[in-house]
Amino acid sequence: VENRSNFRFNGAEIGRSENGDSVVANAQKNLFNDFGSGSGGNIIHLVQKRLDYNFKQAVEWLMDTFNYDLSN
Repeated sequence: VENRSNFRFNGAEIGRSENGDSVVANAQKNLFNDFGSGSGGNIIHLVQKRLDYNFKQAVEWLMDTFNYDLSN
């Protein structure tokens, strides 16, 4: 992802057999929506749900994935 503020994701939920995209995420708006299950929330909630992480693990994963350093 070249520009993390414009990161968008469209895909199917893990574990469901669906045709087409049922999960849409937009990091710029800090939102995701899972149309298949009716759930939604912010990007941290999406990582928690997808990877079965707690809040701290999800934040650390996002920081590592997008090379974000809090010291700057």
